Amino acid sequence: MMLVRWLLVVASAGGLSSRSRSREVVDRVRSATSPMQVRKLVEENAEVMNPYIISAAMSQYRRFRRPEDALRLFEGTKASVAHNAFTFAEAISATGPDWRKALELLREMREAGVEPNDFAYRATISACGRGRQSDEAARLFEELRRSAAAPPTVSTYNALLTTFEKTGEWKRALDLFAEMRTTKGVRPSLVTYHELITACTHGKQWTKALDLFAEMRTSKNVEPTAASYGLAISACDKAGFSRQAVELFLDLKAQGLRPDVLTLTAVVSTCVRAGQADKAMDLLEDLRTERASGSEEEEESEEDDTKLLPVKVYNSFLNDLVKTQQLARAFEVFEDLQKRGIFEPDVVAYNTLISGCEKAGHWERALELLEELRGKGLSPTIVTYVISMAACKRGGQADKALELLSELKARGIAPTLPVYSVAISALCEKDGSRTDEALRLFAELQFQGLKPDVVTFTATISACVRGDRPDDAVALFEDFQRRGLEPDLIMYNSLISACAKARRYDKALDLFDEMQRKRNLT
Repeated sequence: MMLVRWLLVVASAGGLSSRSRSREVVDRVRSATSPMQVRKLVEENAEVMNPYIISAAMSQYRRFRRPEDALRLFEGTKASVAHNAFTFAEAISATGPDWRKALELLREMREAGVEPNDFAYRATISACGRGRQSDEAARLFEELRRSAAAPPTVSTYNALLTTFEKTGEWKRALDLFAEMRTTKGVRPSLVTYHELITACTHGKQWTKALDLFAEMRTSKNVEPTAASYGLAISACDKAGFSRQAVELFLDLKAQGLRPDVLTLTAVVSTCVRAGQADKAMDLLEDLRTERASGSEEEEESEEDDTKLLPVKVYNSFLNDLVKTQQLARAFEVFEDLQKRGIFEPDVVAYNTLISGCEKAGHWERALELLEELRGKGLSPTIVTYVISMAACKRGGQADKALELLSELKARGIAPTLPVYSVAISALCEKDGSRTDEALRLFAELQFQGLKPDVVTFTATISACVRGDRPDDAVALFEDFQRRGLEPDLIMYNSLISACAKARRYDKALDLFDEMQRKRNLT
């Protein structure tokens, strides 16, 4: 009798020791700072491996953006560990947009005798959302609601709302929200309102989005954050409600909240498109002055991009001015900000202005900006070269465009398809004198492993038409068709013109008939 009692005590102590070690391993896994550290902890504690340790490790792998490691751990421990609802849910969460794999794991979970819980259903619904499978997500939600498991939580409702937001189904999102508000024990959260406002904004339901934000402000359960204001201001931006956007921005500041970059760019964009660039500048200047004076009590880390107005906010301002054809104003802002020492332009800022010059036909100013960029020690990007060459093309400066192509190659940068397309377009001289050069570039880009697209073929065909080379133009078109590409109206017009010049009237009529049969061309 004494021996049995002693054995029970020893066994009990061993169990306690095992549970204690398991908790310790879980804590260490959750504190891991790298996926390598997680893997090492798993390997070192293989003899006490259990669902809790595995679940913690899988969660960490996902946090480190290593979902493949999470799935590998799940699959590798099937033979030695009986997985529970949480390990299955973690595995489902690691499937990313592979919604079929998520459904397969949910089915496997049932076959293993593990009843799916709300976490597992939520993970599967989210996977369906990432895969844009809203009907499948809605079916799973209904399945959970009818099951013996706990009823859907607010997090599960939010997962389905997110799915509807991703698939652009704002009506279904609002219907679910209406149901959610009448469901006992479920209260809309901050995430709920954010997903709904985003869904309505994407669905161009600006008023509904702003009504939801107004409801948030009066709710006893949810308090709007800076991100909430940002979403509402973004809706105003898309709708062109400049006055409301400014009012919301000022209210955000009055509430002591800090606008993030997206909020700042949205309110600036709204003002600029409403012809109120000065108002946008005033808002940014007031905010910059407040922060520079240290009037805000809360200190932020150096990584907080809202402490000072980052260059991307000013870049967005310049881009908005260029897009609304206010190029002269963009240059004024560009110069003024630099003079006052509050803005050091980067390559993006220069690209924006060069692009504006290209659209306005100011090729000389575009090249001056390119030189200025280099003078500041900045390196032109492939985008810089494309838009600079496009400016030269628009200005009829083919040689300068080719000089930029040569410079690009000399720097060891491989020309992209847009680079070649612009260069070929630049060679479409009215007298057709540079058709051979265009054809050489067309051959060169293919030799470099690039596949010509509609733009490239159209430019090359146009060069052949200008050079009275109809046979070459038709041969290029036949090559184009063999590749399974779809011609546009510009290409048809060029080809018909080429055939007419060559007195190949039957071919011209065939192309015209073919063009008319395509409903998307007029």
